[in-house]
Amino acid sequence: MIHDTNEGKTKTLEEPVATHILIVDDSPLVRQRLGDLLQRHPHWEVCGEAVDGADAVEKAQALRPDLIVLDFMMPGMNGLQAAREIEGVEALLHNQAYFPQIH
Repeated sequence: MIHDTNEGKTKTLEEPVATHILIVDDSPLVRQRLGDLLQRHPHWEVCGEAVDGADAVEKAQALRPDLIVLDFMMPGMNGLQAAREIEGVEALLHNQAYFPQIH
């Protein structure tokens, strides 16, 4: 908590809570680069990584992230299928085509 005593008045301001993010992609390099990018934000924290849709469902249940960044073109259970299986968490779907420098 932060106390502001400006003008003799005391206000209590809550410190921002970190947003916990799960990264899901079958490419280790993409997971690493996305993690590096997301960690630059002071209130975002990568809480875990998953390698495919089934792994994402399992890790989402265990880690309870606030947001999941999913590759929608993974082998096996893809990101769209995984997003349908995971309830109560916001999902952002991506494709490596948006990250041409990573290929």
